Amino acid sequence: MTEKDVMNWLLKNKPHVYYMNIACDNFLEKRNIRELGKLFSEVNEYVQKDWIHKNTNLIVVRNDDYNNSIIGFDYDLITTDGLLKIQSKIRYNRLHIEQTRRPTRTNTLNNRSSSGYVRYAVGESDVFLFSKPKSIESYLDINSWDIVAIPEYELIDSNNPKFLRVSAPKKIYEKYLGKTKEVLEQTYLSKKVSIKNIEKGKL
Repeated sequence: MTEKDVMNWLLKNKPHVYYMNIACDNFLEKRNIRELGKLFSEVNEYVQKDWIHKNTNLIVVRNDDYNNSIIGFDYDLITTDGLLKIQSKIRYNRLHIEQTRRPTRTNTLNNRSSSGYVRYAVGESDVFLFSKPKSIESYLDINSWDIVAIPEYELIDSNNPKFLRVSAPKKIYEKYLGKTKEVLEQTYLSKKVSIKNIEKGKL
């Protein structure tokens, strides 16, 4: 079966996938990474969920699928026991970690909001999980993406320690490159041990 055959089949049977593919190719041709990022934002959550299940001993679900979730903007993935909260990001260039939220009074206090974006408060997630395509040309090759987990504590803004940085520095990203399985499992284990100690009255 040729690529043309596949596209013809998609047009007939899965037109939404066919037109999504056209949109992706168009954004790539124009090198429009911003729009590609928007398109892949939710897709990335499914990609990372499957990556975690394949490469670690953790089982996670999306926030939308977690019954105990109260608000939908604090994390994207969570272990089924509710211990480890993961914020999913897909980034090609700058490792930007601010988010868009309604500009309420709370979100403008303490320099939390800047340029229409809002910084994460400490404690909203335990780990930031970045998917990073290696090149524009390979953006759609999901299997080639680098997936890197950075603990939240590495991203705390030393000048405003209640909140996280605007972006993850390259040196911190490179520090954790290739350590994703280790970071996810160790952060989860650390939280599990802390909770057990609290329950035992040791803390």
